[in-house]
Amino acid sequence: MSEDKEPKITLKSLGVKIGTADYRFLIALILVSGLVALLWKGDYEAAKILVPFTLLAVEWYYKGKEKK
Repeated sequence: MSEDKEPKITLKSLGVKIGTADYRFLIALILVSGLVALLWKGDYEAAKILVPFTLLAVEWYYKGKEKK
């Protein structure tokens, strides 16, 4: 297995292997879900704060995918 393909986090007791793209995806998904929930709730002030972080996380995820 090449170094690029190895997971960054391994939980042997649970049999879970999480690679770099996986945790980037989870962070982006959590932020996008939170933003959607805030917009659904109508809390636009909190959504204004979360938007830049969400955009950065999504960009970080997709830039990581381009390199592979």
